[in-house]
Amino acid sequence: MIESKDIKKMVQHILRRDKGIADTQIMHPTREWFTGLAITLGMVVLGSWFCYYLYSFHHNEMKKEVVIIEQAVPYQAATVKSALEVFATKQEKYNEILGGGMNDIPVSVATTTTPVEVSATSTEEIPELIVDPAPIFEDDGTPIEATLTP
Repeated sequence: MIESKDIKKMVQHILRRDKGIADTQIMHPTREWFTGLAITLGMVVLGSWFCYYLYSFHHNEMKKEVVIIEQAVPYQAATVKSALEVFATKQEKYNEILGGGMNDIPVSVATTTTPVEVSATSTEEIPELIVDPAPIFEDDGTPIEATLTP
């Protein structure tokens, strides 16, 4: 049974709170424990929901049908022909500088889309060429000169 002394203690406790006197029991372990559990559970639930949202968003994105429109790259025969002519003249100049030792490598100006085969007698006769800067061709077909260095 509740005795009168316990009732007085409860009343004094309530009256102290009404007057603004701070509660002497600062730590409430049960309350703190359940608050921590509630916050942790909330974070786990929100994290799980966010992961599911990301999964479903990207999963649905991958199921959408992607229409790919392929456009044929226009073959610029005039640009290719002018480039081959420029390199043929540069090869002739280079052969003159070396003394004509590279006449065995044919360079032909091709207007078809088939690859041109280049044959060499040996790799010792062909010096390594460094093109500095790389040749750039504008849309009008006129080449910009490049410097060849052996």
